[in-house]
Formats: sequence, C-alpha cells, structure tokens
Amino acid sequence: MRLSASLRLGLSLRRALVAWCTCALLAACGADQPTGPGGPNVLVILVDDLGFADAGSGAADAPSTPRIDELLAESARPRTYRTAPMCTPARAGLLTGVEPMKLGLLHNLSAREGGGLRAEATTLAERFRSAGWSTALVGKWHLGHARPESRPNAQGFERFRGFLGGWIEPTTRKRGAEADWWRDESPVDQLGYAPAMLLEEARRAILERPRDRPFFLWFSTPLPHAPLHAPPGAQLPPQLGEGPELNRAAMRLMVQELDRQVGVLLDLLASEGLARDTIVVFASDNGGDRELGADNGELRGGKYTPWDGGLRTRFALRLAGRVAAGERACDLSYLDLAPTLCALAGVPADPREFDGLDTSATWLRGEELAPRMLRYACERLDERRVAVVEDRRKLVRIVSKSGRKSTTLHDLRADPSESSELFPADDPRSARWLEAARELEGWR
Repeated sequence: MRLSASLRLGLSLRRALVAWCTCALLAACGADQPTGPGGPNVLVILVDDLGFADAGSGAADAPSTPRIDELLAESARPRTYRTAPMCTPARAGLLTGVEPMKLGLLHNLSAREGGGLRAEATTLAERFRSAGWSTALVGKWHLGHARPESRPNAQGFERFRGFLGGWIEPTTRKRGAEADWWRDESPVDQLGYAPAMLLEEARRAILERPRDRPFFLWFSTPLPHAPLHAPPGAQLPPQLGEGPELNRAAMRLMVQELDRQVGVLLDLLASEGLARDTIVVFASDNGGDRELGADNGELRGGKYTPWDGGLRTRFALRLAGRVAAGERACDLSYLDLAPTLCALAGVPADPREFDGLDTSATWLRGEELAPRMLRYACERLDERRVAVVEDRRKLVRIVSKSGRKSTTLHDLRADPSESSELFPADDPRSARWLEAARELEGWR
C-alpha cells in the first residue's frame, strides 16, 4: 500500500525529531552523536537459563567463555541485576517494562494454552518501530502462540525467525511431536541445528537491515536451555554415563557454543562498522537450572525459585564511546530495560507506562540510583512465589492455593546465600516487605 505524501512527510518529521532528541541527550552528556539516522542500533542478546557462575565468574569449573567475558569487561554492569525466575514472566517484563502479574503472565505458557501477551500491551518492538527503527526477533518467543495477535509480528516485530513455545529439540525443531519453526506467520521445514540456524538468521537480520534507518534486533537464543545436548563438533565424554556429571558436561558445551555465537555477532558489528553505533545488551531471562547442570555459585536455588539463584543473572550494556565500562553502584530490575533503552535511543515513551525505571542517567553520567523496593514473582506447581528486595534486605514469600504460607527475611550482604533468617517473619520489622509481597499474592 502506498503512503500519501502527507503521511510520508509526517513520518520523516517524526524520525527527524527522534534523531534530534537523541543527539541532544547525548550531547548534554558530553557524548559523541550517533551517526545512524534516528539514533543508535539496538542488539539485545537474551540467553536462556544461564547459570550465574557459568560466565563472568572466573570459577574453576566454569565453561570457557572468552567472548562473553570480553563483552562484560567492555560494558557497564549493575552491582546486582534481578529478573523473574522463569521464562514467560521474565520475557513479558523485559519487553514491556510492566509487571507480568498485570499482564496475566506469571506462569510459563504451555503448548495447550490459548493465552499470551495481550494486544493492549506495548512492547519495545512497537515503540522502536513507531519511532523509525526496523525491528526483528530471532529465536524464542514464549509469549503466546495460539492466537496471531499474541505472536511476534503482531507485537511490533517486522521480522520473526524462530519458535513460539518454550523449547524445541535442536535437530528436529519440534516440541515433543509438535513442529515449531516459523518464518513470520508461516511454519517452515528446514534441516539443521536450530541454535546455529538462529545465529545465521540474526546475521542476516543485520546484513539485510534497511540502510536508511537503525535496527532493533532481539536475539533470543535457546542456549543453554534444555534439552541438554552436545553441539555439532563437540562430544560428551562417554565414560560419564547418566546423571549430574553428564548434565554438567553437556551444559558446559552448550555455554561454550553460546559464547562462540556471541563472538560471531560482536565481530559482525565490528566488520560492518556498527560497533560504536549499537547498544548491545546481554542478559539471561532467569537463573540457571541446577538440576540440568547449571552453576549458580553461592546463590541459593535456581530457575523457578524466588531465591537469588533464580533471580540474579549477568547483565551488560555496551555503547562504545558513550557509556563507560565498569560496575555501577545500582540494583537493576528487568523491568528497567524497556524505559532505559527508550531513553538511551531517544524513543518517545511516557514513564508512567512502565513499572520499571529509566536508568539512563546511571549509565551515561554515573548518577547514583537510590535504593528502592523491587518485586519479583512467578507461579509454579500451584504456588505463588514472591521476592521483595530493597538494598540489602530481601523477603521471600511462598503461598500455595491450598493456603500454605512460608515467609523468610534475609540480609543479602551478610548472607548472600540466603541460608539464615534476619529476624522472624511476624516481627514488626518485616511489615514493609510483607505488605509489598502480599500485593502479588492474589490468585487470578
């Protein structure tokens, strides 16, 4: 469909305004102006179930991850970063900046469900696309598959290559007996190793980008999520047999393949002359699954739990020449990503539409981020699992549909493994955190 001259002029003026706002913001911060029209490109590398100690920790048993470690060293990093402890709620919060409970997405969507991200939810892709960016999702969605209005192309992504559910077999691209491999709204049948095919699709999205506008690429790799496997060219030691040792060996190989893929994308940005004009974000959707070989270090628990092994992951934000590398003295929430990326790129957004906070001043100018109360929750096995964190204090509350309740309060600085209680849950000093947790308890 052809656009009218007035509509084309309106779009051009809007893109020019966005570009001017971005340049003004960066100039005010003493930064170089972006060379691309409309602001910087954005590459979000969202990995799946990466253990906290499996990259960037320097642990003796950690997989070899030189490219991820390099990215972490070149990037700004928060003192702590927490996310929802399972896939669907984490991805909903990351893409919208809105608490997943408000979206009805506190649990992992199953293949049989008809729900998903609601049409009225506004995603980062919709915001960037409206502001003039090309938008692409490559990889895992897990925010609705049964209804077209919940799928990526209806949620702001012009280009989608990947799968809609929570996992696929890497060689068959099936979830059980159900095929789940898509090009936009069309199922496709291709041969190959799924993570490698997705990497190639991400490369194509960058190489085939429109040259007259910046790109927004959400690369949602399935690595190192189950099913555990040895990537092509790698081999599991035959003497391990079955059990935890085999799981750990497979996890190590998958994390190393993830590291290789991160390196491919970073090298592509460099070879295309895009490294200085691209915001690169690296994060995991949630903590690692210990039962499947992930290592969360001293952190208690893992995926599906409200302990820090489920909530804390690595986070890096790189914008070369404009955001200084190094750790910031701030506690970041996954809900902060959407408003922060909009601010960094100059994409118009009303702060009142987010539950997260625009933290761009922290990244650009090192402004201190005041302590605040942050909430995380999920539903699993008929339980509502809630964590409330404020600076060094953390309350964990688990409430079942049958009425069972468990509440503990911890001092994270004195006890990062959350192994002992600070004081009893019924102590009056717990009241502030308990009140915040109860707001997330109601079953819907």
